Order: sequence, then C-alpha cells, then structure tokens
Amino acid sequence: MVLSSLHASKAENLGEEAGFTVFASSALSPEDEDDVFRSLLSDARIVLIRWIREKRYIPRLFASAFLFILAYFFLSVVISDPIPIIDEIVLSFLAAALLWIALTRLDEKSALMKERYKAVAGAIMSASFLVSGDMKIIEAYYDSLYSLSLLETAEMIVNGDCCLPSSLTEGWKDDFTFSLLLHLKASDSGIEKTLRRIENERDKERTARFLVHQVTVGSLDILDLALYIALKNS
Repeated sequence: MVLSSLHASKAENLGEEAGFTVFASSALSPEDEDDVFRSLLSDARIVLIRWIREKRYIPRLFASAFLFILAYFFLSVVISDPIPIIDEIVLSFLAAALLWIALTRLDEKSALMKERYKAVAGAIMSASFLVSGDMKIIEAYYDSLYSLSLLETAEMIVNGDCCLPSSLTEGWKDDFTFSLLLHLKASDSGIEKTLRRIENERDKERTARFLVHQVTVGSLDILDLALYIALKNS
C-alpha cells in the first residue's frame, strides 16, 4: 500500500522544483519502486485534472451557455410542434452538455496540461527513497493487529487502547496520519461520521458492533482505522 498526500495538494505547488521523498520500512525492490511511481503519477494526474477543470470552468460555462441559447433560438424557428419550448429546451440542453464534455476532454489533453504533467512526472521520477525507522514502528504495529479477531480490534478501537509502542518524528507523523486519513476517506465515504461516533458514543459495545457491521458490508478497513487511531493517540 502506498500512502500519499499528493492528491490533496494544489497543482500550483507542483512542478519541476517540487521534491518527493518516499519513506519505506526496508529497501524496495525495483518492482516495488515501479508500484510507488505508478501510484504517485496517478495521484498527480488526479490533481492536475482537477486543476485544469477549475481553471477552464468559466470558459466552458460561457461556451456551453452560448450554444444552449443559440440552439434554442435555432430550433424554435426550425421545429414546429404542438408543444413548443419542451423539445427546444431538451435538445439545446443536450447540445450544451455534449459541448461541455467535449471541451472538458480537450482541456485534459491540452498542451498546458501535458506540460504541467511532464514537469510533475519528472519530479516524481526523481524521488528519493529512504528507509525510515518510523515506518518500521508503524509496520510492526500494523502486523500485530493481524493476531486479533475482528471484534477484538473493534473493542480496542472504541476503548481507546490503540497506541503505538514508540513515539514518531512529530512532523513526519502528522503528514503520514493525514495521508492515511485520505486513504480511509477514499475507501469509505462515511469514515468521518464513523470517527465522530467512536469519539462521542458512550455505548462502547454498541459502537464496536457497528464497526464489525461496517467491515462485513465491505466499506471499512478496520486495520487501517486502528492504525489511524493509534497514530492520533500517540
């Protein structure tokens, strides 16, 4: 699993001058490094697509609105039907929607997008790989969770018993914790509600059963959640 806060970054902060450092608990094989690069490049593309869509939002909006008005007046003259307006609005909206989609795809393939992606990709491919003692602590704790049953892990979470055996570097821990939270949000849209319930629910047994249920329906990775709680408590 590759955790990164990259896809929460602003595209304006990414470029050739951006530096990337990959921390691992042990030396990575060439295959593992390739997996890391693919994951980071995918995150970078998501960031840049979001950036270009926001940057070109107003031009797309005006172009689509103009086409809607143009198509509406054209169809009002060309099409003669017993129920006026309805057909014209539907067809005009369809034309505007198709133009919106086409312009969005063109923006994503534009020279500006390609240039920015090339710069970010170059910075990513020049990333430094470091073996981290903090990562070893995290990995050892994560591995220890496999010895627990699902219910035992849920009870440990709700009782506040998740805690790393050793302290981590403060700034590094904060960034890793944030990256893990982003990962949890990506896999479970209701994770923030779950976290609030863990924090505020007084009926611990009921909350533990709730966590077990969330795992069984496939929306929650309880080991990732336990690690996140441990990082927050440490």
